[in-house]
Amino acid sequence: MGKRRLAKKVDKYQSKAEKYADKAAAKAEKLQDKTADAAEEARERAEEAKAAVEEAAPDVDEGGKKGLVALVLAALGGVFFFLKKKREQELDEALWEEPREL
Repeated sequence: MGKRRLAKKVDKYQSKAEKYADKAAAKAEKLQDKTADAAEEARERAEEAKAAVEEAAPDVDEGGKKGLVALVLAALGGVFFFLKKKREQELDEALWEEPREL
Protein backbone atom coordinates (compact mmCIF):
# COMPACT_ATOMS: atom_id res chain seq x y z
CA MET A 1 0.00 0.00 0.00
CA GLY A 2 1.08 3.48 -0.63
CA LYS A 3 1.91 5.97 2.03
CA ARG A 4 -0.96 8.18 0.92
CA ARG A 5 -3.54 5.45 1.41
CA LEU A 6 -2.19 4.69 4.86
CA ALA A 7 -2.17 8.38 5.74
CA LYS A 8 -5.81 8.72 4.62
CA LYS A 9 -6.84 5.71 6.74
CA VAL A 10 -4.96 7.05 9.74
CA ASP A 11 -6.59 10.47 9.35
CA LYS A 12 -10.00 8.82 8.99
CA TYR A 13 -9.54 6.79 12.20
CA GLN A 14 -8.13 9.80 14.07
CA SER A 15 -11.16 11.88 13.18
CA LYS A 16 -13.48 9.05 14.31
CA ALA A 17 -11.53 8.74 17.55
CA GLU A 18 -11.85 12.48 18.17
CA LYS A 19 -15.62 12.32 17.57
CA TYR A 20 -15.96 9.43 20.02
CA ALA A 21 -13.82 11.29 22.56
CA ASP A 22 -16.06 14.35 22.24
CA LYS A 23 -19.18 12.21 22.66
CA ALA A 24 -17.68 10.49 25.70
CA ALA A 25 -16.74 13.82 27.27
CA ALA A 26 -20.26 15.16 26.67
CA LYS A 27 -21.82 12.04 28.25
CA ALA A 28 -19.42 12.23 31.18
CA GLU A 29 -20.34 15.85 31.79
CA LYS A 30 -24.05 15.03 31.57
CA LEU A 31 -23.67 12.12 34.02
CA GLN A 32 -21.62 14.28 36.36
CA ASP A 33 -24.37 16.88 36.40
CA LYS A 34 -26.99 14.20 37.09
CA THR A 35 -24.87 12.76 39.88
CA ALA A 36 -24.37 16.17 41.44
CA ASP A 37 -28.12 16.81 41.31
CA ALA A 38 -28.87 13.41 42.84
CA ALA A 39 -26.30 13.99 45.60
CA GLU A 40 -27.80 17.38 46.40
CA GLU A 41 -31.29 15.88 46.52
CA ALA A 42 -30.10 13.07 48.80
CA ARG A 43 -28.39 15.60 51.06
CA GLU A 44 -31.62 17.61 51.30
CA ARG A 45 -33.65 14.49 52.11
CA ALA A 46 -31.17 13.53 54.81
CA GLU A 47 -31.42 16.98 56.37
CA GLU A 48 -35.23 16.79 56.30
CA ALA A 49 -35.18 13.33 57.87
CA LYS A 50 -32.77 14.48 60.55
CA ALA A 51 -34.98 17.46 61.34
CA ALA A 52 -38.06 15.20 61.51
CA VAL A 53 -36.31 12.81 63.90
CA GLU A 54 -35.18 15.66 66.11
CA GLU A 55 -38.74 17.00 66.24
CA ALA A 56 -40.30 13.61 66.94
CA ALA A 57 -37.79 12.40 69.54
CA PRO A 58 -38.04 13.86 73.01
CA ASP A 59 -34.99 15.51 74.48
CA VAL A 60 -32.80 12.71 75.73
CA ASP A 61 -30.02 13.37 78.18
CA GLU A 62 -27.23 11.48 76.47
CA GLY A 63 -24.66 12.38 79.07
CA GLY A 64 -26.66 11.08 82.04
CA LYS A 65 -25.08 9.28 84.94
CA LYS A 66 -27.57 6.42 84.83
CA GLY A 67 -25.90 4.88 81.81
CA LEU A 68 -22.45 5.22 83.34
CA VAL A 69 -23.59 3.63 86.60
CA ALA A 70 -25.22 0.77 84.71
CA LEU A 71 -22.03 0.22 82.70
CA VAL A 72 -19.86 0.17 85.83
CA LEU A 73 -22.24 -2.25 87.57
CA ALA A 74 -22.28 -4.52 84.55
CA ALA A 75 -18.48 -4.50 84.42
CA LEU A 76 -18.23 -5.30 88.13
CA GLY A 77 -20.76 -8.09 87.70
CA GLY A 78 -18.71 -9.56 84.87
CA VAL A 79 -15.52 -9.41 86.95
CA PHE A 80 -17.18 -11.07 89.96
CA PHE A 81 -18.70 -13.76 87.74
CA PHE A 82 -15.29 -14.48 86.21
CA LEU A 83 -13.62 -14.66 89.65
CA LYS A 84 -16.34 -16.98 90.96
CA LYS A 85 -15.94 -19.35 88.00
CA LYS A 86 -12.16 -19.32 88.43
CA ARG A 87 -12.46 -20.10 92.16
CA GLU A 88 -14.85 -22.98 91.46
CA GLN A 89 -12.43 -24.35 88.88
CA GLU A 90 -9.53 -24.16 91.35
CA LEU A 91 -11.60 -25.94 94.02
CA ASP A 92 -12.53 -28.67 91.57
CA GLU A 93 -8.89 -29.13 90.60
CA ALA A 94 -7.89 -29.26 94.27
CA LEU A 95 -10.48 -31.97 94.93
CA TRP A 96 -9.14 -34.06 92.07
CA GLU A 97 -5.55 -33.70 93.27
CA GLU A 98 -6.14 -34.44 96.97
CA PRO A 99 -9.40 -36.32 97.52
CA ARG A 100 -10.54 -36.67 101.15
CA GLU A 101 -12.53 -39.46 102.66
CA LEU A 102 -16.02 -38.54 103.58
